[in-house]
Amino acid sequence: MFRLAWLALVLCALLPSAEAQPSSDPPVAVVAEPDASLPNGRLVPETGQARVRILVDVGCALPPHVGESEVTFKVDTTVGYASVILSPGSTKFEIPPEACTNPDYRHTVETSAIVTTTRQAPALQSFASTVSATIQAESARYGPYPVSFELVNEFLPLTLLNPHQLYQKAAPGKTIVFPVEAQNLGNGPVRVTVEATQPNKNKLDVVDPGPVIHLESRTGRGAQAQFKKIQEIRVETPPSTGYVNAIYQFNVKYSSVYDGNATGALATDEQTISLAVQVQGGLGGAAPGVASGGILLALSAALLLRRRAP
Repeated sequence: MFRLAWLALVLCALLPSAEAQPSSDPPVAVVAEPDASLPNGRLVPETGQARVRILVDVGCALPPHVGESEVTFKVDTTVGYASVILSPGSTKFEIPPEACTNPDYRHTVETSAIVTTTRQAPALQSFASTVSATIQAESARYGPYPVSFELVNEFLPLTLLNPHQLYQKAAPGKTIVFPVEAQNLGNGPVRVTVEATQPNKNKLDVVDPGPVIHLESRTGRGAQAQFKKIQEIRVETPPSTGYVNAIYQFNVKYSSVYDGNATGALATDEQTISLAVQVQGGLGGAAPGVASGGILLALSAALLLRRRAP
């Protein structure tokens, strides 16, 4: 009886346990293939996605008689603004015994890491993600086998303009200002060039849109970033020796480009706002003998006709 009990203990020690033990015996190689379709090789935040192929090559050291095995994938990324979805999250495979007569035989399974980012992704900065593959066979677990890949964020410009006034009234020969607030809502610092044009026949003497505007991005420095600025457009109305009542309309174009070192083509943002000045006044004896009430009546008629004009 004692010998039977001793023999049972020996057999239990020699037989594999029911719980699968981790092992790294089979030759496994995991490779990440970058997405060649990305514009400029960079991931566009918010609107774009990258599809990175993850290839797992399994060799024949995995016992071919164990039957069907399953590869399970797991992903980790280093930043909070990125989302990575694996499709599929797991897949099954089986190596036939006859294939292993070739010592170089490899069976390949794959998944795709689909990566998207939010507008908070800092422009032209890289971030890493790691995909791990674990093989669960009938009697053992192998892995995990990790592979890492990096993506670079594309520059996504967005400048928001907030003019405090679109229309002002002034007398001839006066200087007035139009304050315009420019905000950088993009994911990188911008340099905003401001250009004014007067498309109509009536021309103001001076339309000065001010210097180039430099704005930081909140994605880099958070609330402390100087991401908005109010800049004044200075306008000088033409002088007049007589009475004048005319509308002067002009356009101001804001062109935003990346403000830093970069390679390759980058997106730009262009916006145009239209502003107007009504120059009115300067009697100067231009209409002697005409009562002020008559002048106001004539002005009202002129304004009424202007409103009705197509």
